[in-house]
Amino acid sequence: MTTWPRRKRKLLGLLLPLCLTSFTVTCRTAPERSRPNVVVVLIDTLRPDYLGFYGYEEENAPFLAELARNGVVFERAFSTSSWTAPSTASLFTSLYPPQHGIVEGFLMHRNRNKRREEAGIETIALNRLPAEVATLPEAFQSMGYTTFGLAANINIGDEIGFSRGFDRFERRADASAPFFLERVTAWRDAIRQSEPFFLYLHLNDVHLPYRKRKPYYEKQEGKLNNRRARYLSEIAYADEHLRKIYETLDLGSDAILVVLSDHGEEFRDHGGLAHQDKLYIELNRVLMMVHAPALELEPRRVTLNVSLVDVLPTLIELAGGIEKGSLGDRMGVSLVPALSMSERTGELIEALRERTLFAHRVSREESEHPLWAATLRHWKLIEKADGARELYNHRRDPIERHNLYSPHADGIPMKMIETLEEFKKVRLAAEPGRVEVEVDPELEEQLRSLGYVN
Repeated sequence: MTTWPRRKRKLLGLLLPLCLTSFTVTCRTAPERSRPNVVVVLIDTLRPDYLGFYGYEEENAPFLAELARNGVVFERAFSTSSWTAPSTASLFTSLYPPQHGIVEGFLMHRNRNKRREEAGIETIALNRLPAEVATLPEAFQSMGYTTFGLAANINIGDEIGFSRGFDRFERRADASAPFFLERVTAWRDAIRQSEPFFLYLHLNDVHLPYRKRKPYYEKQEGKLNNRRARYLSEIAYADEHLRKIYETLDLGSDAILVVLSDHGEEFRDHGGLAHQDKLYIELNRVLMMVHAPALELEPRRVTLNVSLVDVLPTLIELAGGIEKGSLGDRMGVSLVPALSMSERTGELIEALRERTLFAHRVSREESEHPLWAATLRHWKLIEKADGARELYNHRRDPIERHNLYSPHADGIPMKMIETLEEFKKVRLAAEPGRVEVEVDPELEEQLRSLGYVN
């Protein structure tokens, strides 16, 4: 993105039907060796307000805090869902779930799954990312990067299409942080010798079942407090291993490091646990920060609303791709002006202030009636599966406890309602594929431990 024409700026808060399928990334004239290495780390289920540098009472992630002090932290970054598969698909495509078609992942529905009674076989039906929609690793491949991927969440694999575009990819669904350190150590020479490289790491430690990680875990009184203590110990454990991975790869001044989460986690904030059928702030807000010494970024905190859909265009521009005219109707915008504070920064600020961000979540019980959320400036609108609406003012109520919705709403709230109704009309960018995965006892037990059995 180089400039935003006036007409496109006006449409940022409204949504036009899409006909996009793929995009092409071209490169600047700079030689390949001058392009930075790019590392994206996604820590599954990490809510940022449980990190000290996002305001938590203790710092459970000193390494990430150290990176944050020397990087750019986005304080109001939002996911597109409260599930891993849809959120990560948005990261990979710069599209919202109703556009890329990944609205569910590995979830055993006792009331919806297909069962072949005569054989006693249960299957999970999954959507696959449309072949016509190019993904983040495919974009880097097209720019001449060698691409590597490691994942520990069962959703992030070949079944849904997340392995597409990686020259080397491995998923171990039951793995914890030491697996990543071991594999990165084994791959180190191949990674460093293939520069420029793109590396994606998807850690699942902070997800259920929250193991008690010594020496970080300290037993707490009360079931909920102890559950939270286990969760916090997982954050510290992942942080410890990320430091070792960073040192193993020698990620100094020659790399752009982006650290994200896909969604948050609830600890009775709104009456529930884990990440059930809700889109409240503890589930919808995510970690997003950029650490890139080579870019000589001035450390700062960005308070504008941004989304996971913005990561793809941002990284393409940082890596030397020219995305103007090539990203079509992808929904994200490049945040480079917010990183570099260039002459384009004022224009980006205006665009982000007028843009509505969306989130979508399929109900476990009723897939035909999803939950929706829309965020504009400091306002958040939630529409539940039964059509009931809630409205929150983040300036006065950052944790979304006081519902201000009125059927007589006007001004910005009415604009959000109208924009959300327009968003619901969005078409698929392309038809997703379809695959059925047979559930054996091992898979069922794995899904149960992750809370993926309904």
